[in-house]
Amino acid sequence: MIVVFDCDATLSSVEGIDWLAERNGVGAEVIGLTAGAVAGNVALEEVYAERLRRVDPTPVDLAALAEAYVENVIEDAAEVIAALQACGYPVWVVSGGLADAVVPFAAWLGVNADRVLAVPIRWDAVDPWAETADHPLAHSGGKSRVVAQLRDGAPTVLVGDGATDAEARSEVQCLIGYGGVKSQPAVRVVADAWINCRSLAPVVPLIVGRAGHPKLETSGHAEVWARGLTRIEAGDATGGCPRPSVGP
Repeated sequence: MIVVFDCDATLSSVEGIDWLAERNGVGAEVIGLTAGAVAGNVALEEVYAERLRRVDPTPVDLAALAEAYVENVIEDAAEVIAALQACGYPVWVVSGGLADAVVPFAAWLGVNADRVLAVPIRWDAVDPWAETADHPLAHSGGKSRVVAQLRDGAPTVLVGDGATDAEARSEVQCLIGYGGVKSQPAVRVVADAWINCRSLAPVVPLIVGRAGHPKLETSGHAEVWARGLTRIEAGDATGGCPRPSVGP
């Protein structure tokens, strides 16, 4: 089984394009466009290129965004990823965010670049923003297709917060909705499990089970599992992943 994480507002509290917009003085123009796309009220492809044109980011901006992702990392995110990997679950990051920032952030979290799928900027194109927005992950339904291809039939758990994650529910065995930054009804209604606290620690027991996993102790990651279980018992996470789908 593989585990796929969204990036913006799931692994980091930052919404990348909005952060770039604020940095470049066009926040008011862009944030509303992002909110509509995340909530599923407007198709992602309708706003992707337009947001980039208004922001007009540079490589320096993208490097700064990668640092902002790290500075605003979600509680327990790195430990959760390490625990899952120690238990034998391949972890991927699949995001409609910009690869120039998502890839280094994922590396900081312990996810290699070959397990990160995000939107590359076509810096050499005549119209780089139009070319960039042509990527599948910049389109509604794109995450569904990308996840289906990367899992190649393997049972999959997806952890995410937005409309594109809800769209991908049909391609995974379990969707863990994360509402610790933003609570999107479109995700909550289709999610098998729902996290309504800031910490991602509940992801570990939701996936490996409440009985734990033998490799948690030997790898030194039992503590994050225990924190997650405590959160679940406190009502900070509800639902669960279908048990047949979550074996390593």
